[in-house]
Amino acid sequence: MSRAVIDVAKHQGLDSLSGFPFEVRTSASTREQAGRLADRCARAYSYLGDMLAFRPRCALVVLNRADWSERASNPSYVMPYYDAGNLFLTGEPSDLTARLEEVASSAPPAAAQELDQVYGAGADRLAPFTDMLVVHELAHAWYQFRFTMMAKGLVDTAGPNVLRRLWDAFALSDEQLAGVLGGRVHPTAGQWLSSWSERQPW
Repeated sequence: MSRAVIDVAKHQGLDSLSGFPFEVRTSASTREQAGRLADRCARAYSYLGDMLAFRPRCALVVLNRADWSERASNPSYVMPYYDAGNLFLTGEPSDLTARLEEVASSAPPAAAQELDQVYGAGADRLAPFTDMLVVHELAHAWYQFRFTMMAKGLVDTAGPNVLRRLWDAFALSDEQLAGVLGGRVHPTAGQWLSSWSERQPW
């Protein structure tokens, strides 16, 4: 488990849902949606945790518009985000869903037909897509944030000059990285990186 510190000040006054491998806090009016999002997040948490042998310490915070305006650092009720151990999610239809609907309404006929086949044609049909963002936000809790916390700990311990040594430890040319990926992951991974690099203009 990660030793990340969760900012619990954002949890004050919110309802709690039990039965999940992480803490779930929600506005009273969004309990049902919070349960659905927590179920989805728990499945991803279990799958990724088993695959990567790492389960981040985090909390799911599902808010209605009123609570969002008081607790979220991003005032727009649009995008979920991760901050200080908390995964902040919108519990009501977000402004992102409305914006996606606007874009979808001007899609070319072939794309519009495909959207209809996947999402239907009803109101809030793209809400399931935005609900999937919980998995994206969960990913922030061990990839860049785990690395960032480690880097901060290094600087606190050894001073800012250690950052260059950390950078150099990971700074590989595309050719070197292709060799590592091909040898340690799968030959296809190395081949993909080599072919991708050859297609780039730089």
